Amino acid sequence: MGKLGLKEAVAMAVGGMIGGGIYSAFGLVVSISGRLSWIAFLLAGIVALSAGYSYIKMNQYVGDRGGAPTYFHDLFGDTMLTGMVGWTLLFGYIVSMALYAYAFSSFFTKLFGRLAFNQIPIANLISILVIGAFVGLNLMGAGSTGKAEDFLTFFKVAVIGGFGIWGVYFAVTGNIFQPGFYEFMLNPTIGIADPFLGAAMSFVAFQGWQLLLYDQDKFSNPEETIRKAIYIAIPVATLLYVLVAFTTTSILELPVIMVSPETSLLYAALPFAGQLGALLIGFSALFSTASAVNATLFSSAQFSRELIEIGVLPDLTGVESDGGDGSSSESGSDGSDGSDSSDSDGSNSDSSNDSSNSNSNSDDGNSDESSDSDGNQIPSGIVIGLGVLSMAFAVYGSLMSITTFASLAFIAVFGGVSYVAYRERDNLDIHPTIPVVGTVGCTLFFPVLLYDLYVHSSSTFWLVVVIGLLVVGSELVYFKFAGAQTGGAQS
Repeated sequence: MGKLGLKEAVAMAVGGMIGGGIYSAFGLVVSISGRLSWIAFLLAGIVALSAGYSYIKMNQYVGDRGGAPTYFHDLFGDTMLTGMVGWTLLFGYIVSMALYAYAFSSFFTKLFGRLAFNQIPIANLISILVIGAFVGLNLMGAGSTGKAEDFLTFFKVAVIGGFGIWGVYFAVTGNIFQPGFYEFMLNPTIGIADPFLGAAMSFVAFQGWQLLLYDQDKFSNPEETIRKAIYIAIPVATLLYVLVAFTTTSILELPVIMVSPETSLLYAALPFAGQLGALLIGFSALFSTASAVNATLFSSAQFSRELIEIGVLPDLTGVESDGGDGSSSESGSDGSDGSDSSDSDGSNSDSSNDSSNSNSNSDDGNSDESSDSDGNQIPSGIVIGLGVLSMAFAVYGSLMSITTFASLAFIAVFGGVSYVAYRERDNLDIHPTIPVVGTVGCTLFFPVLLYDLYVHSSSTFWLVVVIGLLVVGSELVYFKFAGAQTGGAQS
């Protein structure tokens, strides 16, 4: 089968963003920003687009095909800095999977009733089961994963687009369209602060496009295709979020949204689409959040392998680490050419991603994704480990804590890439204002989100802080005691 083109790349990027975000973080953002939530999504979209611009320019300049860890390693040759970026992203993906599973269980229990099994809330069991199902699917093989993802992508985008457009039409023609200007004029201070806070909280809903950069060889003319796809996908996703925000806040009273933020779209669909439309939204939510778990699980498993190969993640699964030396790490982290290890690690890394996301590698589709006997598959230990961690977050975390932690992770990395792009502006041939927007936006989002969390939910704040310290502490301990294995990357 041939390589993927622009249409497929845009679909993957848009699907990656809205698949989980629209049904998980959306209601929480609306409960924070109210009828001005459309401004929150617009702000977050602008910052995400500026980060996307920085990623594209960094990708062109560095030359090695990969994401943020590749850029930082190639530019600075610092294993610890690369590790900080890589670990932050990895835990962001883990918590994102938990968020999608949490949303899946919320819609499932709303559709089929609040039940319990052996005194265990059914929502917790559903969260575990949906992650476990896709762990098993990934272990079965890349072909199974790719087929499931292909089936789910078009459906979720079509339903959300239809909901947003039809809902806005219904609100405008019914004279109930409320963009929130009245609330803004009543209190301009809150009218600015709430959307800004909502934008920070929504940032997890704008991740997904960067996954295109991890497996670029499956696209025809990858540099140009991915560049165009990112520039199209982020505005399209932003527009969808804005339309759905207009619909939901015009049709529903804000207290209704605040009571059940994760399933507010179900109630918003009832007045203009009826029970059948609400049911369609509900099943779309199940498909979309399941799809998001599936795609994120495979991508994060591949990402974990690449971190292991460049020596910035402990090898507990039998993946051979390149020890972090300069040449090997390039091939391991970006899946392209580089050195003697690219044939055994980098190119095969690409083939496993190809078969998962594009379903284009028929040979790999018959192999066991968890097998690493030939060095070209993701070990089952990585997939299982990621699944178990996500299950723990889904069961023990709240919607607020999960969303906050995931958003903070992506704010930190996107802001870091934007800053580095600005710092290297003379080499990147960029318009310096654009990465400044990403840098300043993320720099403001991070403390604002933490401060609001501290003021309104101190328990969640301390939970997020403790988790963050554990992640950073674990990484520092790893680099301190595994220096012999990773020291080569410092050069």
